Amino acid sequence: MFNLKTYLRKPQSRIEAEFGHDLEQYERVYKNEREILYIPIDDDLAASMIDCDEFYVNYFAMTIFIQYNGANVVDLDNPFTPGTCLWFDYLAMIERYLANQYAEGLYGIDYFEMQMKACGKDEMAFSIYLSHNKERFVHAVLPQKAFIKALLYELHHVWERLHELGAFEREALRDKRHTFLGEETIIRIQQCLSQLDP
Repeated sequence: MFNLKTYLRKPQSRIEAEFGHDLEQYERVYKNEREILYIPIDDDLAASMIDCDEFYVNYFAMTIFIQYNGANVVDLDNPFTPGTCLWFDYLAMIERYLANQYAEGLYGIDYFEMQMKACGKDEMAFSIYLSHNKERFVHAVLPQKAFIKALLYELHHVWERLHELGAFEREALRDKRHTFLGEETIIRIQQCLSQLDP
């Protein structure tokens, strides 16, 4: 029913190393071959991205691809820009939604917001839109429990992958306040899952 996959956007230094400073070539890639700018988190190349000074768990640009019954809900082109720190934004949205059957908040960066709103029987209206004029880029009515579970399972998978690649250890070395970032987030994910299946 749901297919989710997390893509990390290559750091600007890596993009420049691949394409140089040729703006025409970069524009062509950005418009027509955007997937070249991303690496799936499960790809072996993700390890070299995560194991570098430019990777910050809290700030890295990414997209969580969401497909429902074969149709794209969120992909690399829609919305047209990656979010920063989306795993935390999705998790905070889920926590608020489970408490209120409604949640609204950032989608990674200041320009975009997302909304989850209960509608109909066991369904949720999910939207991503520009914050200043409410222009919608994503709008789908989804089965709420299945969607939330799919998001939580993907977030858990991403967290396991980051742990496996040593991202949290490096984050703790940079900032002692992030020492328990990995463990705390897994606990939050598990608490959300337990609310869905008490």
